[in-house]
Amino acid sequence: MTKWLRWHGLIVFGIVSISLLFFWFLLADWLVKRAIEKSGTRVVGARVELADADIHLFPLGITLKTLQVTNPDNPMSNGVEAEWIDFSLDSLKLLKRKVIINTMVMEGVRFNTPRKTSGAVIPQGIGEEPPENTDDTGSAAPGFPSFQLPDIQEILAREKLESLDRIKQLEGEIDAVKTDWEKRLAKAPDQKTFEQYQTRAKKLQKDPKGISGALATAKDLKKLQKDVSKDLKQLKDIQKDFTRDANTLKKKFLELKSLPQQDIHRILNTYNLSADGLGNVAQLLFGDKIGSTTRKTIFWYEKIKPLLTKVGPGGKQDTAEKPDRGKGVYVHFKETEPLPGLVVREARVSLIIPAGEIKGKIRQVTTDQPMLGIPLEFHFSGDKLEDIQSINITGVLDHIDPNNSKDQMVATIQQYHVKDLKLSDSDHLPITLKNGLASLNLTAVLHEDNLEADAQVIMDAAVLETGKKTGGNHLTEILRTTLADISKFSVNTKVTGSLDNYKVKMTSDLDKVLKDAVGRQINNLTNEFQDKLRAGILNKVRGPMADTAGSMSALDNINQEISSRLGFGNDVLNNLLKGLGGKF
Repeated sequence: MTKWLRWHGLIVFGIVSISLLFFWFLLADWLVKRAIEKSGTRVVGARVELADADIHLFPLGITLKTLQVTNPDNPMSNGVEAEWIDFSLDSLKLLKRKVIINTMVMEGVRFNTPRKTSGAVIPQGIGEEPPENTDDTGSAAPGFPSFQLPDIQEILAREKLESLDRIKQLEGEIDAVKTDWEKRLAKAPDQKTFEQYQTRAKKLQKDPKGISGALATAKDLKKLQKDVSKDLKQLKDIQKDFTRDANTLKKKFLELKSLPQQDIHRILNTYNLSADGLGNVAQLLFGDKIGSTTRKTIFWYEKIKPLLTKVGPGGKQDTAEKPDRGKGVYVHFKETEPLPGLVVREARVSLIIPAGEIKGKIRQVTTDQPMLGIPLEFHFSGDKLEDIQSINITGVLDHIDPNNSKDQMVATIQQYHVKDLKLSDSDHLPITLKNGLASLNLTAVLHEDNLEADAQVIMDAAVLETGKKTGGNHLTEILRTTLADISKFSVNTKVTGSLDNYKVKMTSDLDKVLKDAVGRQINNLTNEFQDKLRAGILNKVRGPMADTAGSMSALDNINQEISSRLGFGNDVLNNLLKGLGGKF
């Protein structure tokens, strides 16, 4: 009966079976743990750590305990941490090298948890440049304006006045023109020249001797008349040229008179104290917080985006690399229902946030949406949390067509209890939102690289505290009183543009409330500032302007000199004409 039983074969089978069992119980879990840590670290670019991994056979699945994924840009914190993850695998698909998970359960998922040791895997300073530090607890909002009247003397000492520069420039031009014309007049016919002509005429007009003498005298007088006329023409040309130069300088001098007023307007625009300075209180008070949240969201989205679809250059699906010669290759036969290498049909997630626990589902998670043909969907909600009445977040990440992707998200938060939120750290007017109930409505759409997001926050039961530090004036006291009376307000935010070049526009009904409260006082302060500035600038340019006017008067002296020479020369010419009866 025992002849058919080969004991040596049975012994070998037993040894192999025991070895496999030994491998399974002692090594399989460790190998899975190491594989997850190694591959996760390679993908994230920072350390991925797992406390324990447990493989179970019936049904086939894996349980992971305390998964920590380091934030690659902050190695002393975990971007994500999960206490417990459990999922079952489709064993038939696994034989075809397909990891298909119908249901995954993730418990105790937290974000930005501290680490005891650094999770960096590359030297600091190598790799992607970390984003700007946007930790809300460490950043302060921009300072609220002090509305202090600027010191006029400091402004005038610091600001460059265009009017003074133009005055100095014109002064130089006048001096150059004056010097040039003085040189030209030195070479031009003058009174002495015409007196010499007059002396010659008197000699010629003495009684001539005989008819021949009279004819000779007439000939000489005619030549003398031509000489005088020639010099007079030269003086007239000189006067014409001088008048042109003088008129050009006079025009520039008249333009100087308007320059001080232009300096006044320019400086007023620089030191604008109008109520319009309160035209965007929302940006001033909430801009830093909104900007921080936007940057964080975009940063993590860009980390996740490459995992949604495996595409190569030009949007084409990646193809397998050509194997090395002499090495095997996995042959992929045509499938009736092709599936990506990894699919999570549904993940049930429990998120732990400071306010409590919110639960949600993520469906159709894969790294190859074009093959799966189904977009990723997610929904999270929570009710009656510690500081939030309710929260709902729903979204779709559609990358089925990589060249026409469209991601959408809608979020609503009701009655979020805000406490001790610092809005302004100004020395003159620090502002803190001590308490308030905030409700948020957010809609965001990212079509390819075009982002359009709208958010509205309605704040109720608000308590704004305006503590005193240093400085301040009557206007800051008005602002303190006005803000203390505000209990309800809204803030609207619109984000548009591309992910790497977007614009954030914020508006709030706080703008009108504050402008109405302090508008008149600011206008009075502005008028006072304008009067002092105008007086200071005019006083500064008065002396140089007077010097330039004196230089312009010197040009009038040159004009008078030319006119005097012309007048004397014309008298000499007229006397010559009278002496000869006007005929030559």
